[in-house]
Amino acid sequence: MENSWKYAFKLTTPIFMGYFAAGVAYGMLATNAGMPAWFTIVMSFTVVSGTAQYAAIPFFVSGVGAVSVFLSTLLMSLRFSFYTLNMMEHKPISKAKSLVAIAGLTDEGFAVIFITERAKASIIL
Repeated sequence: MENSWKYAFKLTTPIFMGYFAAGVAYGMLATNAGMPAWFTIVMSFTVVSGTAQYAAIPFFVSGVGAVSVFLSTLLMSLRFSFYTLNMMEHKPISKAKSLVAIAGLTDEGFAVIFITERAKASIIL
């Protein structure tokens, strides 16, 4: 079990570093654009897509309505569902787990899963 945590830490540390840098940049841009700090923090915790977070800044500044911002960020985030559908073809998971994966699987997470699964397959071959 301890080795699993070490392995996961090794795989995800670079992703965390990228998320941290992007998060700081997003916070600075959003705050400088006049978005309230509380709103910036709420977006950071509720919007999985960094692309959608960055796209929301000019929407907010130009006065676009909340519904339009929500729909735009939802459309940008739909790409994550395709990752889960692709993954399910190769590694069947329960319906409950697939719903969680659709909501939370990001570009980087998919890449880590894809690379580790591919490495396992090449070892078997």
